Amino acid sequence: MGDAAIRAQLAALMERRHCVRCGTVYVELENLGTWHCGYHPGALDSVWRVRTDARGNVRGTYTCCGREPPLRSGIGVQGCTRCDHADAEAPSAAAAPLSVAAERAELLLGTHRLGAPGVVYDASRRTYTIHRLCCLSDDCANAPR
Repeated sequence: MGDAAIRAQLAALMERRHCVRCGTVYVELENLGTWHCGYHPGALDSVWRVRTDARGNVRGTYTCCGREPPLRSGIGVQGCTRCDHADAEAPSAAAAPLSVAAERAELLLGTHRLGAPGVVYDASRRTYTIHRLCCLSDDCANAPR
């Protein structure tokens, strides 16, 4: 990769962005692997768990956690599963982990962020993998309960 391409990528990582889920203004480079936001990986199940609130609104629950969404929706509403901030609603677009060589990860993230919950070191490959979303497996300490 040439110097111009690297500069363009770094410039994109330094842009200020606005999270569509929680409203936070963030810089992508400082956001990678920190999981300071949240989303609901499940669907809103209004078919099987329907109820009507005092105002007559039909309510459901999320299939991932059983919680009801707040009456208001949009910015400021976070889900049950931790993830990085995003400037687009679809978390699956950012789901693919990023692998970075150990030497470059330290330069990219800084040593203080190598311990972020979404940053995992693989000693055998000498790489850091940056996970943008919490895994959903049962053995994950950050998975929804």
